[in-house]
Amino acid sequence: MKVLLITSASAPHIGGEEVYLEKLVPALEERGIQVRVLVLSTIKHITSNYTQDSQVSFIYVHNPYTYCGLFERNIISPSLYRKIRREIRTFTPDVVHLHTVFFLKTVLFAAYHIPKVQTFHEVSIILPLYPLFFAEDPNTDYVGELDFKKGKRIGLKYRTLFIDHYLLSDHRISKRITKLFLCPSNYLADVAKKVGLTPTIHLPYFQDADRAEVIHENKSDNEYFLFVGRLETIKGADQLLRAFSLLKKQYEKARLIIAGDGTQSLELKLLSKKLGIDAHVDFLGWVDNSKLSVYYENARGIIIPSIYPEVSPLVAFEAMRYNKPVIAYSVGGLPEIVQQRETGLLVERGDIQGLSDACQQIYTNPTYAQQLGDAGRKYLEKHYTKKEHVDRLIAIYESLCKL
Repeated sequence: MKVLLITSASAPHIGGEEVYLEKLVPALEERGIQVRVLVLSTIKHITSNYTQDSQVSFIYVHNPYTYCGLFERNIISPSLYRKIRREIRTFTPDVVHLHTVFFLKTVLFAAYHIPKVQTFHEVSIILPLYPLFFAEDPNTDYVGELDFKKGKRIGLKYRTLFIDHYLLSDHRISKRITKLFLCPSNYLADVAKKVGLTPTIHLPYFQDADRAEVIHENKSDNEYFLFVGRLETIKGADQLLRAFSLLKKQYEKARLIIAGDGTQSLELKLLSKKLGIDAHVDFLGWVDNSKLSVYYENARGIIIPSIYPEVSPLVAFEAMRYNKPVIAYSVGGLPEIVQQRETGLLVERGDIQGLSDACQQIYTNPTYAQQLGDAGRKYLEKHYTKKEHVDRLIAIYESLCKL
């Protein structure tokens, strides 16, 4: 069987979707599936992170949020259509597996005659306007219903609402052409069903249980908490710093390591200085995924303070892989991964004192922290295995080929 995976890239650093695909390609090939990855990239010079360069092709596209990109996104891009058709004729796939795709209409029509399945990796792919409603109110109940009054409230013009979100909506076409939709969390599957993207299947991510070889530079120096992610407002790193400052008042040796970069980087460094904790917070910048092992291995706990609904963050799986407890806000799909007081501690979103208290429980009780971490490892091995994920995915591909 031949499977063409189509995704997009708009940043030089890889995120959760890219990490998942990098693991998925060899996992499928181990089972005899021929795989090719087609990346629609807004970056002209981008390196491949896949195991073989022959597995991946890059097509440069306009930024979908520029005027030219917006036009091509809403209509059909003839040049992109021809390039995708050329890739399809060369590879002759039996199934096309879509992921986050720029210019979805063009891609769908280019692969019109081939069975298609799409995996959603985040809320905004299903609800493009969700980030705007979330920015206005983090507790928004927006699940796709849109009228002119709601649109005006978030600053959209009537013309934009009518053309982009009614007349030329991607969902109108996707519902007709794509055979099946996959979601890594029940939370996201429910969102997809509410907007009529069905049939929808919950297919969790997988995580290799094997741990990377780690050199313990100082086993006694595991008094730090670890944050891994983009430094953007939605990731909640500012709230983490405020929570850590409360912890730091009571425990002088406590440390925090932040691995990641983003638009909020400078702002967060200034905040740590203002809070008087800059000497105890290490900003590492972006760290290659392959080099994060030592930080996971030696951490007391992993903190995921996202205020935006995380679908199924791979950081949580990495934490369980290294027997580390997770401390997180209870948003999105996180409660499905982190079992409260069994594999980690969940706190209501925005509860900075609660986040600090949870860190205190982990910091002051290493035995309890280890119990949570060990339970997390067992939960990972039971529910997120590569074999089960690939078995189910291949069964889905085979069922599509029979339609």
